Amino acid sequence: MFKLQQESFMDNVYQLEPLFDIHYQEISRHFKQGIPLDPDYDRYAEFEKAGVSEFVTLRWEGALVGYYHGIINRSLHYKSLIQLTTDLIFVSPQYRGLRHGMNGGDLLIEKALEIGMLRDCGLVACNFKFARAKHMQNLLERHRFEPFDAHYVHWF
Repeated sequence: MFKLQQESFMDNVYQLEPLFDIHYQEISRHFKQGIPLDPDYDRYAEFEKAGVSEFVTLRWEGALVGYYHGIINRSLHYKSLIQLTTDLIFVSPQYRGLRHGMNGGDLLIEKALEIGMLRDCGLVACNFKFARAKHMQNLLERHRFEPFDAHYVHWF
C-alpha cells in the first residue's frame, strides 16, 4: 500500500538519485539536448533551511517510488500572493495507475493542495513537460487545476 509523508529532501538525496535518472531520461528535453542532469543540491539545502521547501515522498512497502517537491514563495507580480510552485513531481512507471484503489499521482497532487492550504497559499502552480502532457493534464484537471501559462524555450 502507498504511504505518503512529508520528509526532508536533503535526507533523501541518495534514494532520489536513481529515480531522478529515470525521470530525466523519460521526459527531459535537456537529456535530448545532451545536457547532463546536475541538481544544485546546495540550493535545495538553502530552500530547506529557509523553510520554503515542501517535499513529499510516495513509498510502497518502504521503497521510495515517487515524490513531489515544491517551493513556497511570494509572487513577484502580486506581492500579497503566496504560492506553492511545483519543482518536481514523479511516480515510477511501474507504480503509475491504480494500486489497491489508489493512484500515486493523485495522492501527490492532493498532498500538494493540502500543503498549499496549510501554508496559506493563494495558489498551487504545477508545470509539466510536454512529453507527459496528456497524462499530467488529466491528473491536474481531476483536481480542478486550469491551464494558465505556456512556456517556450530556445536552445543554444
